[in-house]
Amino acid sequence: MITNRETNQRSAVLAHLRGVKTHPTADEVYQDIKKILPHISKGTVYRNLHVLEENNIIKQVHLGGTPRYDGNLESHQHLICTNCKQVLDTRLAGAERAALKRALKEDFAGKKASINVYGICRGCQGGKK
Repeated sequence: MITNRETNQRSAVLAHLRGVKTHPTADEVYQDIKKILPHISKGTVYRNLHVLEENNIIKQVHLGGTPRYDGNLESHQHLICTNCKQVLDTRLAGAERAALKRALKEDFAGKKASINVYGICRGCQGGKK
């Protein structure tokens, strides 16, 4: 569990990250938290992100550019729009997930895997299906 004491600010940061699917940057987290805790400082948000990440309660994702934060610790992959930079969660289908796990365990002795798919989101395609 968290080695430092629990605070209202930390709880707000964690609740925010678990409630959004956008993988926000630290600055975006700060702007969103400031709406509910107007007196919070940017430093407080950054420190809380660091503590939550250090304690494996959230994760920092590196998708090129500014690091982003993810409150979803379940195994998942990311779809990244190269136009608007939106990041969406997706999951490999059962067979693909099993094959990846088997390969990492038997053939590679991997510790963790990250799969990112870059492309153009539906919104940037003009809503095409």
